Amino acid sequence: MEFKKDLTSFDRSLRVTMGLFLIGLVILQPVLLNSTWQIVLAVMGLGMLAEGFNTRY
Repeated sequence: MEFKKDLTSFDRSLRVTMGLFLIGLVILQPVLLNSTWQIVLAVMGLGMLAEGFNTRY
């Protein structure tokens, strides 16, 4: 049984937007974050960007 993940353009744009938002939180730091949260948010943001820009689906 194959599982096909179908991402519409809205889903892709939402993932890219959220990824940029999370990376922006790490870079601009509107609130103080310790280094553990910075790493977690950066990895989540990069993962969302990768999912949004992945065109194999």
